Amino acid sequence: MAVATAARSREDRKVLYLDRLLPYAPLHRALTRAVECAVLSDVDFPPPVLDLGCGDGTFAQALFERPPTAGIDPERSMLRWAARHRAHGSLAQASGAALPFRNGAFGSVLCNSTLEHIRDHETVLREAARVTAAGGTFVLTVPSQYFLPFLLGSTAARTLHAEPLARLYERWTSFMAKVYHAYPPEGWQRLLTEAGFSIRDWRYYFTAGSTRVMDAAQYISGPSYLTKWLLGRWVVWPGKGRLFPLARWLSGLVHEGSGENGAFLFFHCEKA
Repeated sequence: MAVATAARSREDRKVLYLDRLLPYAPLHRALTRAVECAVLSDVDFPPPVLDLGCGDGTFAQALFERPPTAGIDPERSMLRWAARHRAHGSLAQASGAALPFRNGAFGSVLCNSTLEHIRDHETVLREAARVTAAGGTFVLTVPSQYFLPFLLGSTAARTLHAEPLARLYERWTSFMAKVYHAYPPEGWQRLLTEAGFSIRDWRYYFTAGSTRVMDAAQYISGPSYLTKWLLGRWVVWPGKGRLFPLARWLSGLVHEGSGENGAFLFFHCEKA
């Protein structure tokens, strides 16, 4: 299942994805997810497709022209929002460490910015391999070893030669965002190979400057955290994007990068 129109440039796709994300996601998430959508837009996902860690469905709604076959998430509140977005054919509340599907049930499994939040990530990768058909596709996006050092807070502290403050900011971010794993490529490659995948392609994405913009946007998005806590949703007025067309301007603030380094890693794998 292709997810992008070939005639669109990568930059045009990023703007399109931002347009789709801004009505439902806070600024920092919309910026990051738009770049992820652009990175994944060249991937062909053979059906049926599993969205492993689907969250509230906004990412799948933005990325896929046709809904993935199934989405799973352990949080019922996330699944309620995913159901409203109608971004998946079906939804199930389940742990990634115990997927409620038969062996080889899916032609493709997508795990986008999810595995870093799961302590027992090795079991989740083995389960992903179990439910992926032989020769099927597994796509993973995760933080790299550069994610924490690229943050605005840690970069600013190191500019001031305050290394302890930089490390403290990184630990605080890891705790607040529940980021348990941010490995270099060889670390993720080892885990993927041990789980039963062969790696067809991988690369870094998301520049250092984009990471600093994303980090700053988290603080700008402060009111969104309040509405999420009070109302259960990030954005009170989804129609604001139509009145304030900011997507093209905002898209210039974040970039995929050259692939030499980046805050995140993309892996395109095949079930061995």
